[in-house]
Amino acid sequence: PAVGSWIWIIVGDIPSAYLPLEDAASPAEVFKSYLGGMSKWVALAREGRSGTADEGIPPVNLPATPESAEKLEQRLHSLRLIVQPFFDDAGESNQVN
Repeated sequence: PAVGSWIWIIVGDIPSAYLPLEDAASPAEVFKSYLGGMSKWVALAREGRSGTADEGIPPVNLPATPESAEKLEQRLHSLRLIVQPFFDDAGESNQVN
């Protein structure tokens, strides 16, 4: 009941997450927010800790261990290399000169 009727959902060969529609106005913002939240989780998991949504850290269905952090960091790195350029190029073409 606490989840809005419209949300962004991120799924795939990565930990799933969702964002309220009002927290991100575009797919590019969702992608950036996802990477940021998961990167925060990785930093904490390296120390054996996990955070809360209030801290901007999404729940991750993995144990908060250095090993899990390393695996997720590798996937996030791949996303940055493979997917992020599509959002960067779209943002450049939408800029007003």
